[in-house]
Amino acid sequence: MADGTCFHNLWTGGIERELAPGVRARIFPGVNAMLSVVTIEPRAESPVVMTYRPGRVAEIFDIGLEWPRDLAMTTQPDFQEYVALVRTRIAKSQRSRR
Repeated sequence: MADGTCFHNLWTGGIERELAPGVRARIFPGVNAMLSVVTIEPRAESPVVMTYRPGRVAEIFDIGLEWPRDLAMTTQPDFQEYVALVRTRIAKSQRSRR
């Protein structure tokens, strides 16, 4: 263990995947375990809904609203549709854990 072979650098190595714009995962497979590290960049536009247990990506939403976004946007019908869609998916994920 002193040689460092049991440790990984979370920023390099592993199997890299882009889940959505600004959302990346690195997967480190092992003999008896696997580690997944998900990084989300600032201003990433894709909300990610995770499953309860085990924590897996259930769905990634592609939000088609332009930046910059201000408080007034929250009253727009397009924004409200995205909110309803994400909330529905979260509720579905919560029901499936029972």
